[in-house]
Amino acid sequence: MLTLTHPTNALSGPEAQLAEESSRTLAHFASDGENIVQIGLRLPNGEHSEISIPGSALSLLTSVLKQMGRGRGVAIVATDTEMTTQQAADFLHVSRPYFVKLLNQGKIPHRKIGVRRRVRLEDVLRYMDETSDAASKALEEMVAENQKLGLYP
Repeated sequence: MLTLTHPTNALSGPEAQLAEESSRTLAHFASDGENIVQIGLRLPNGEHSEISIPGSALSLLTSVLKQMGRGRGVAIVATDTEMTTQQAADFLHVSRPYFVKLLNQGKIPHRKIGVRRRVRLEDVLRYMDETSDAASKALEEMVAENQKLGLYP
């Protein structure tokens, strides 16, 4: 399990401002494609170095800096990380019994270790995307129907 966590929940004023400014600057160069980005580094000891990273990794770094700039703690977790049903329920902001019901209905894949269930983070994220997409589509249909009936301008 890969978990990288910033040690504090909030940066100091100048650090938070620097993180926010850095995220805005890097956002101009970040991409989700296969681009390779060259980054120059100046280390505290005065040494200079240049590194190459994928554009998608730069997008991730930009997001991390943005959240840190807002004073939020950051955790990076591999998507194949397994979670307990309680962890997954907390992640989805639902009760554990409701989450177990989703597992029993086959809406989210899981595996059993003895009597305990484990779910992969990527499956929970996929479920979140699917339900979010379905909710958006239903809302769009409701708005269209209300417009057709003249109930919504």
